[in-house]
Amino acid sequence: AEAYLKLAMQDPLTGLHNRRYAQDRLVAEIARAQRQKTSLTVLMMDLDDLKLINDRWGHAAGDLALKTFGERLGKAIRGSDLAVRIDGDEFVVLLPECDPQKVQHVLDRLAGLEVQVEAQKISFRFSAGWTDYQPGETPEQLLERADHALYIQKQDRKNSQVPVA
Repeated sequence: AEAYLKLAMQDPLTGLHNRRYAQDRLVAEIARAQRQKTSLTVLMMDLDDLKLINDRWGHAAGDLALKTFGERLGKAIRGSDLAVRIDGDEFVVLLPECDPQKVQHVLDRLAGLEVQVEAQKISFRFSAGWTDYQPGETPEQLLERADHALYIQKQDRKNSQVPVA
C-alpha cells in the first residue's frame, strides 16, 4: 500500500510531488502559518518555450527538460520546502518562513539550465512569480495570486525582451 500511496502523490516524470499532494500540504502549511504567525511564500514557475523544444527536438527532449528542471529544483530548496509539478510545464514551491532573499537564492541556483539531446545542447529558461500568504485567504486565492505574479513577470519580460538568466 505504501508504494501505491507514493505513486498517487508523486509526479512520475520529475519525481517531485504532484498537485494532489500539494493541495493537502498547502492547507496544512497555511494552518501552520496562521497558528505560529509565520510567513509562507508560494513560488510559481513555468518553463519558457517548452512547446518550442517539443516541436523542434521531440517530446523526449521536452520531457528531459522537465526532468532536469525538477531535479535542479529539488536540490535548490531546503528540506522544509516542497517542490511540486502541478501539470505540464508548471511548478509550485511552498516555502515556509522564507525571507525574500531566499527566494532569489532558489532562483539563482536554477540558472543555466540545459539538456543534451544527441549531440545538441539545448538551453532553456523559466519564469517565476511569487507571493506571501495573507491571513484569511484560501489556498485557491493564494495560488491565484502567485499565478498572477508569474503572469506579470512573463508580460514584463515579453515587453522588455531583455534576456533573463
